[in-house]
Amino acid sequence: MSWLMFQRSLDRVLLFAGSADARYCTAPVGMWPAHNRVSSKSKGAWPSGRFRYSHTNPHAEAGLAPGCHTTAYGCFGIHVFAVPGRSGMGVHAGRTRGEDDVAGGVTMGCIRVPANAMETINTTHAKDPLEAIVIEN
Repeated sequence: MSWLMFQRSLDRVLLFAGSADARYCTAPVGMWPAHNRVSSKSKGAWPSGRFRYSHTNPHAEAGLAPGCHTTAYGCFGIHVFAVPGRSGMGVHAGRTRGEDDVAGGVTMGCIRVPANAMETINTTHAKDPLEAIVIEN
């Protein structure tokens, strides 16, 4: 099972294949800039810890590239995780100008990544389903 790690202090997300048990951690499949800048109307930033995978929402309403890059979730949907006391907490792209831009606006608690990260996460998830995300400070 694949898994994600968000390193808040480094503003980056890493994708790993295989077990989310740190004892078996291998080199990442990918690493990208990311952020967890949140709206003042949100319930706050993502808490630290390990959270199990819940589901994906493809957000087909976003349309086709390149126009979908500027939408709230981007072109490649969102991967949602089970965060106690929160709903819809996930990893997604959006509000950007293109494939490798992560400068997009604030979220309601989610982690925003570039579109090319979402493409790789989705491709990996299709072969090796996501099991968790680890949030480090």
